[in-house]
Amino acid sequence: MEWTKDNFRELRLRLGLCQSDMARHLHLELSTLFAIEEGELEVNHEIGNLLEILTRQADDYCETIMKSSRLDSIFQDHPLEQVDFVDLLTNKL
Repeated sequence: MEWTKDNFRELRLRLGLCQSDMARHLHLELSTLFAIEEGELEVNHEIGNLLEILTRQADDYCETIMKSSRLDSIFQDHPLEQVDFVDLLTNKL
C-alpha cells in the first residue's frame, strides 16, 4: 500500500491512537509523525511495513469483535452510542 498523509492519519484514528501513542508504536519522534501527517515527510519502507502490520492487527481485532457471540445481545440491549467498547473487550458487559 502506498501511504499518504491521509491514510496514515486515517489508520491512526481508526486505531484510536493519539499522535504521541502512534509515534511510540512506530518508534518515531513526535515531530516526525507530525511531518508525515502534514505531508512534509513521506513514509519510508520501514515505517510502511510497521503500518501494514498495524493494519492487519486492526482488521483481525475488528473481525474478532464482529464474530463475538455476545455482540448481538449486547447491541439489542444497548444502543450503539451507549456501548463502552473497552468494557465490551474486557468482558465487563
